[in-house]
Amino acid sequence: MKKVARRYPPLPKSVAGSGGDLDIVMVDKLTVDAGEDHDVLGVFKATDRRIEILKTLRRDQQWLVLYHELAHAALWDSGAANALAGAQEEIICDAIATARLRERFG
Repeated sequence: MKKVARRYPPLPKSVAGSGGDLDIVMVDKLTVDAGEDHDVLGVFKATDRRIEILKTLRRDQQWLVLYHELAHAALWDSGAANALAGAQEEIICDAIATARLRERFG
């Protein structure tokens, strides 16, 4: 059976979050904390209500990173991020992002 190529639309410029609207910005380079020890493809900036995503990523990767960062925003807005260690939060955000990507795009 021939595999059908999926089409991923451009990311939205903003989305509604539980704590208010979030701007989605594609960037050439991310500014992250010096303590980051892994490749960072996107970042949620809570005080700015902004998600930055590397524009060099493939469109499917951009969507996955968007969903991951939206999960960070939801955890932050709910206060749940305060109860999670960094690694726990990353695992939860990865799981949510993967599920959302599969839900939307198959």
